[in-house]
Amino acid sequence: MLTTLFILLLTLAKPADANPNGTAFDNKARYECIIDNVSDNESASVKYSSMYQEIQNSTEKYVKPILIIIAVIVVLIMVRLRTKRDKPSNKEELANKLFLERWHSLQETEIFNSIIERCKYNKHLIGETIMYFQNPLTASEISIFKATIDSLFNDFTHKFSTQHPNLSDVELDYCYISILPLTEIQKAGLLSLSYQGIVSRRKRVTNKLKKSLFSQKLTDFMKKSLKNGLVQ
Repeated sequence: MLTTLFILLLTLAKPADANPNGTAFDNKARYECIIDNVSDNESASVKYSSMYQEIQNSTEKYVKPILIIIAVIVVLIMVRLRTKRDKPSNKEELANKLFLERWHSLQETEIFNSIIERCKYNKHLIGETIMYFQNPLTASEISIFKATIDSLFNDFTHKFSTQHPNLSDVELDYCYISILPLTEIQKAGLLSLSYQGIVSRRKRVTNKLKKSLFSQKLTDFMKKSLKNGLVQ
């Protein structure tokens, strides 16, 4: 626009003798042509300005929804990551809660109390290393004890024996008895074993479960297995 006005001023200021062959009509025609150019440029400027404004309005129209969509996506991703991060913690909390509830229920069962009371009444030792109960657990009582565990801990004994097929039946029974807060001497009495016999059984079991124990005590490992089985 400024360039066009500058050309117009130069033309109007040009001396008449600069073009000896020119006429007044020529000057008039040249003036009208310049005016037309100026008018065309002004029209184009207005047209382009209008187009730019439309583009800007259109951009503003879509930018806000796009920003909202991006913000929503970011929030959803953050929520998902937080949920994923907290999931193990929630799972562990649930397992702990369920375990405490089921363990309390186990302590209230007749077979549990029978075993604990039997141990209390047989504290005496025969010799230095041997302890025999007057009434060790019968096969039927062991079956009841295992069935009670299964009813409270999602069929635990069946799953445990499947996971550790290298353990014999008597070794599995030793593992299940180890769930209870008993000494090795008390376990020996319950299973009709001498102290040396229960020590040998413990060694065989811990050797077979060595990869699973990871330096844990058998009692802790069994309780942890009970707990984990509640949320799987």
